[in-house]
Amino acid sequence: MDKTAIKNFAIEARKILMKSAITEAGFYGVTKDGCKSPVQKGSDFEVYETLAGTENRIFGDDIKRRANLVRAVEEQGFELVDVEYVKEAGCWYLRGYIDKPGGITVNDCEAVSRIFSDKLDEQDFIEDSYIMEISS
Repeated sequence: MDKTAIKNFAIEARKILMKSAITEAGFYGVTKDGCKSPVQKGSDFEVYETLAGTENRIFGDDIKRRANLVRAVEEQGFELVDVEYVKEAGCWYLRGYIDKPGGITVNDCEAVSRIFSDKLDEQDFIEDSYIMEISS
């Protein structure tokens, strides 16, 4: 495969990934304009308006994860674009996707990883063992 084909593939793959991440983040009230407040809040749930104009309801630990991570990241000047907690190949992954004006460096990912780690150790609300990943 030639270099141009590889580059074009990488560009298209990134576009698809970004569209997916933006859509997923939108389910939790996280958009390019910032982190929205819930449109409805109950004792055990929050409802966020999605990018498509529909509503998404989150519960329990998802509410805690979102609030803690959004607060910690924004205090350091980063934007938390998305957070996901998924099981893949038998392992749990907690992934945070960040951004800031001018782009993200490896050092930024390391700094946010330390923030996440400290906050999660303080709160200890994830019972399962998991692998944490931070990327842009």
